[in-house]
Amino acid sequence: RKIIQRQYFLGLRSFMSQSERTYLWTFLPLQLLVGVVLPNSRLAKYEFLPLLITSVYCSLGTMYCWFLLFVQHKRAVALLDSYTEKSDSEDEALAEDLMDQPPLTAPAAQTAAAAAAA
Repeated sequence: RKIIQRQYFLGLRSFMSQSERTYLWTFLPLQLLVGVVLPNSRLAKYEFLPLLITSVYCSLGTMYCWFLLFVQHKRAVALLDSYTEKSDSEDEALAEDLMDQPPLTAPAAQTAAAAAAA
């Protein structure tokens, strides 16, 4: 018997992955560590340690978001490339049709140039 696991959070279907929810929920213990534990420990003499810990934690989340954006961009580019491959083949067929036409002679070329100038 296969169990279907659905991602629900507080009764709602979640739009975040498990790692994203874990990242957000670990922010609470981090703030407890930075706000309560570190000031009351021997590490209180390092006054910028809480800022360092918080900054590193937030930078990991920011890099994760940029990575997701990069992956989505690469998927969009691949999708667009799949459409342009079709149009490239159409362009090649048009180029072949133009190559099959006879070249313009000198008087016809002058007439075409005069028509384009007008």
